[in-house]
Order: sequence, then structure tokens, then C-alpha cells
Amino acid sequence: NSNDYVGNVGLNSHEIVFDLNDKNNYFVASASTASVTVNALDITVTITSIGGTYNGTITAASAQPVGFVVGFKPEVTLTYSGEANDKLPYVGMPTHAGNYTVTASISDPNYNLTGTTTAAFNVAKAEPVGSFDAATTSFEYGKELGSLGLTFNSTVPGTATWDDGNASTPEVTNGTAYPVTFTPNDTNNYEIVSGTVTLVVSKITTSITTDSNSYEFTYGDYDNFLSVLGTTLTPSNSDQTVKFYNGLEEVTSISNAGVYTIVIKVEETNHY
Repeated sequence: NSNDYVGNVGLNSHEIVFDLNDKNNYFVASASTASVTVNALDITVTITSIGGTYNGTITAASAQPVGFVVGFKPEVTLTYSGEANDKLPYVGMPTHAGNYTVTASISDPNYNLTGTTTAAFNVAKAEPVGSFDAATTSFEYGKELGSLGLTFNSTVPGTATWDDGNASTPEVTNGTAYPVTFTPNDTNNYEIVSGTVTLVVSKITTSITTDSNSYEFTYGDYDNFLSVLGTTLTPSNSDQTVKFYNGLEEVTSISNAGVYTIVIKVEETNHY
């Protein structure tokens, strides 16, 4: 039967039948057989490898053989290899972040898999979803960043930090974005998140007080009586200097007898 399948890989035996045109004068003494050696057919495979993201959607790799005999499609087996970022073992498709390799193979002896039989299979780190928040974002100059209670609101555990350091003191500003970073506890499977927190820092308000609003001195008692006035600057700081004015003129002493209205001032600085 010429339509018979030639057989699987290996040595196959087939009966040969000789059909005579002149059956009146000839006959076939006996049937015969022939040995046929069948070699494996070379085929290729197309691998589709999508991968995915940790703790999200991960699509398993798939493969399709190309060039097989119609009706005799071989089954393709996919095997994953490679190490997860966190070194944890896995069975089957990996689900933890890492760069892996998927390899295709067939067990059908009638086919020989050729060409490219591997593909990259990657599981990316997940990016934590959340927002940065400081307990205090509007305050007077002098606070260190570490005192502002920085957090990152997320279901992923980790630590939020100021990039400029906890001991840094923000300058006076109507709104400056300071860089911040959230570092997950599990950096093998989660990305580090960068962001900013906007701070409004105002100048420190100072006040001047005196022991009394009226002073009386006898001429000659004090060469520089302004130095003994009970003047207090609150809060005390090294940025501002207390100055005394008689009208528009700054004075440090008064040498003549009389009645004077002394105005006590401090100048505004970058921080006060």
C-alpha cells in the first residue's frame, strides 16, 4: 500500500508487491520485503516569552514546533532555569524577580530539535505604590529634617529617608521640594522609590523687651548708659544685633542732659 506511513525512526520492513500487466503468461513466484531506514526530521521551535512583574501578572512562556509532519505534532516541554534575586528555590515557572532562561525540548524520537531552543524569561521588580508624607511641612527655620517624621504610605514595608540627611536644616523658603527616598526591606523584589516633599520654612519671629519703658539717669553717671538698659532679644541668636536709635540716628551713648526717646531695633536677616 503506497499510502502506508513509512514508519518511525529506525529500521523498518515493508512488503513489496509486484503487480503484473500480463497475468495470462506470467505469475509472481513470491512477495518480497524491503528494509527502510528512517532518520529523525529536523524541526525548529518558536518560543513566546513574556514574563512579568513580581507580585503582579506573570505570563508563562509557550512554544510551538515548526516543520513537523501534519498529523504528528510533537509535544514541546519548557524548562526554566536561572536564579532568583533573593536566591529562593522555585518549581516550574519562577514568580520572584530575576532574569531566567526558558529552554524548549521534545521527547519524540522522530524529530530532532534544531535552531534556537532558549529564550530569556524575566520577572521585573515591583514598584511600591504609595506617597511620601512629612508630619510637619510648614514651620519656622531651625528644624532638622530628621525631626519632621517622614513616612511612605504603602503596604510594602521599608524606610523613608531624606536624601540631604536627617541633620540637615532647611533654609527659609516659600516652597522648596526636598528629595526623599523609600527603600523597601525586600530590595530583591521591589524597586527603590525616589520622590520629593515640599517644605515651607518661615523666618523665626523675634521680639525685644526691656526692663522698663522709662529710665532716668543723672548726667555723668554712665559714660555709655545704653549698655546697661535691660534689653532682651527673644529668642537669642547670633544673626541679629540690637541697635539703638535717637530719631533716625543710631547712637551708642548720650552725653548731654535731656529727654530722649530711644527706639530699639534689630534688622531682619535670612533666618530671623
